[in-house]
Amino acid sequence: MGRYTHRAAISNARLVALKDAQVLFQWRDARQGHRLKIMALPALEFIRRFLLHVLPAGFVRMRHYGVLGNRDRAKRLRLCRTILHVEVPPPPPPVSTPALMQRLTGMDIEPCPYCRHGRLQVIATIYRSRAPDGWPQTTGPP
Repeated sequence: MGRYTHRAAISNARLVALKDAQVLFQWRDARQGHRLKIMALPALEFIRRFLLHVLPAGFVRMRHYGVLGNRDRAKRLRLCRTILHVEVPPPPPPVSTPALMQRLTGMDIEPCPYCRHGRLQVIATIYRSRAPDGWPQTTGPP
């Protein structure tokens, strides 16, 4: 099984030994506080259990495929809504950053961080005219 074990049911790190036609591997016992234990199975039984996790040719793992998979998701959702006669839900109304922070964290981010009485207001934004000499002009890779 070598390097292919990490792609399915068991990682290489969990394989302990192969001796006397038995495979020894680590597992965690949830009933005893997730303690690490070692199990020994006959090699054929281990391979049988391992192969239960291998998908037949042409099948794909569900988490990488399906209606909500990344490829053409918008097109498939439109098709699903058409078939099910469901309208597109309206987009949520835009929420200001302070209101969102208040709702999510309970913190009001608008008071002055120094006096806590007044409200911070942007009165001007000062942009750098250009990068100082010697600074890279781009942020990308060389």
